[in-house]
Formats: sequence, C-alpha cells, structure tokens
Amino acid sequence: MPTGDSVLEKISQNVLTTLQTITTPTYAITLDVARATKVQRAPKHLNVDIFQVGPDPDDSEVVAADTWFQHYACVCYVQPGDDDTTPVDVYVNQIHAAMYHALMADVTRRGNAMNTVIMPYLPFPPINGEAGGLTFAFKVHYRTVIDDPYTAAN
Repeated sequence: MPTGDSVLEKISQNVLTTLQTITTPTYAITLDVARATKVQRAPKHLNVDIFQVGPDPDDSEVVAADTWFQHYACVCYVQPGDDDTTPVDVYVNQIHAAMYHALMADVTRRGNAMNTVIMPYLPFPPINGEAGGLTFAFKVHYRTVIDDPYTAAN
C-alpha cells in the first residue's frame, strides 16, 4: 500500500500554498485562501475558496502513462466595507492579475505537472449588498505512471 500523498494531492497542496503567497506588499491585495471543506466559509471580502472539479482523463496523447486534467474553480469574494469607494471591478482586476501571476510562476506545480492553463474567469456582481467577485478557473495537466496515482510521469 503506498504511503504519502498522491500526485493530485501534491498538486492541490501546491495550488493552495501558491495562492496563499498573494499578500501585500508583493501584490496590491492580500487574499485569505482556503480549500473548500464540508462546511463552506461565509463570503467575506477577499476570501478565496478553492474547489476541485474533475479530474478528466486526457485521451488525446498516446503515452505510456495516465494523463489527466485537474480543473479548479476559485471563488473569490469582493465585499468592501461601506466606506470603501473602490469599484468592485478594481478588486476583480487585482485578484485576477495576482492569481494569474502567482500560478504562472511555476506551471509545473513543483515538478508534479506538465502545465497549468488559466481559463476565462466568470465575474458575479454584488446584488442587494451581497458579496460580488469572480470565479477564477484553471486546469492542471499532469501524468502519473500507469495505474499508480502516487508517481508522477512527466
């Protein structure tokens, strides 16, 4: 029985720690990033919840490995205080730029993946005082040894 984390879990841990580096003064904002749990956190200004969707097999290549796309959706909340006159779009742009920059600094997720691909983001506007924000989507392309999800095959 294998011990330790699977390649996918190593990738997911890297995504979390990478996004947790988005803090001032390196970036214009500081994000509070967490992986989604059974009990979802309440929406709060600059909170980010990471959701995993998939993984989907990649059957486009014929290789001696199991090849996958792991999709992620990061729900990023924007709910500035009543005295904050900053437009919501400014926060959305800052979040998008910071997440893009942080994730693309190492597209291999510390050598566990072949690539990280940023997808179009989906903004959601604030309605009746509720939090607005964006869903930042991306996918990670990775390989494992055939029938061994614990060993990367990049």
